[in-house]
Amino acid sequence: MLGKGVPVQSGQILGWVEEFKALSDIYGIADGVFRGLNPGLREKIALISKDCYGAGWLYMVEGSPDP
Repeated sequence: MLGKGVPVQSGQILGWVEEFKALSDIYGIADGVFRGLNPGLREKIALISKDCYGAGWLYMVEGSPDP
């Protein structure tokens, strides 16, 4: 698991999501520094599929987005 302040790169596998006995990798979308996970997902994981562009965000990175 990544910790805050760890450098990350576009395309790097940052974690995974398990659904229906299958794992899907979560890839980095920016070069920069990892700033943390969405704490709200621990209590309500369904936000990923119900509000992925709002409350269901996965992680925060400070840096330059992948073009």
